[in-house]
Amino acid sequence: MPCQCPIEGWCNRHQRKKTGRIYELCQTRSDYRRMWDMQAIKQTMTDKSSPKPVAVAISADNGPGTILAKFYTRFGIKKTSGCSCSSLERQMNAWGPKQCRANLEHIVNTIETEAKNRKLHFGFMTRKLIKHSVLLAISKSENLLQK
Repeated sequence: MPCQCPIEGWCNRHQRKKTGRIYELCQTRSDYRRMWDMQAIKQTMTDKSSPKPVAVAISADNGPGTILAKFYTRFGIKKTSGCSCSSLERQMNAWGPKQCRANLEHIVNTIETEAKNRKLHFGFMTRKLIKHSVLLAISKSENLLQK
């Protein structure tokens, strides 16, 4: 996905200040954007400042599907009519973290197909990025459910 910042300064997508050469690299080099995307993914999924739910049961707040959907929305990947996003989010929440791990390949395949349909790809890294983001969402859900 191309850089979305019209001017130098704070980048909401990557949650960092970008000026000078850093801003230029973001504007022109997809490999740098992918690297910053991965750093932002890791930061989002391990952010300790977010409020923790009190309930132990899987809810819309702590389900792996909801966590993954929020993550993708943060990077500008939103649900559209006719996409499989909402049904996958509900299915992942119903499964919970343990069954999501057991169905990891199905989840990754579904997201990869949706990404291809939308022409969202990161070359050979697409599947790896999807799998990593799903595993991070599952881990965050597990951590929230243990509180």
